[in-house]
Amino acid sequence: MTLCGTWCLVVFDTEGLAGGYKAFRLPDFEGQKQPADGHLVIADGFQVHPVTAKRGTKDAAVQFLKFILTPEEQAQFAKVTKALPAVASAGDSLTDATPIFKWALKDTAGATVVIAHLDTTLDREISDAYLRGYQDLVNKVKTPQQIMQEVHETAVAVQKGRHQ
Repeated sequence: MTLCGTWCLVVFDTEGLAGGYKAFRLPDFEGQKQPADGHLVIADGFQVHPVTAKRGTKDAAVQFLKFILTPEEQAQFAKVTKALPAVASAGDSLTDATPIFKWALKDTAGATVVIAHLDTTLDREISDAYLRGYQDLVNKVKTPQQIMQEVHETAVAVQKGRHQ
């Protein structure tokens, strides 16, 4: 048994485990304040740069994004990359996907709470302070208060550096 997320499916499947493993959601824990169906995700997305309006390419960029986000194109993306598509209805076209892939897609699409990874939403220096802090906490080197003080100091330094 291993603790892993949907990003591991492609690894398991390409390493010869396709169809030979199952997944489950972690159970609720005592004192939990959030709904039980939260999903940890990597923040990702597409943007159209404002300069495209000046260059006359904004409409083309938006049309392209609409095209690559159609269920059909997302199904192709999933077939090639073995990663979950951004559009859940793409799963309807994935007839050869493994049962666990289909389960993961349905489960992720049904999430009502999305929690982003710290290292994809925070400045790198701040997320590094958190990550080092987690390790220090596990190793019983620092207290949570000490770690949060370091995170705070790092955040202040990062913010100060932005305004210089």
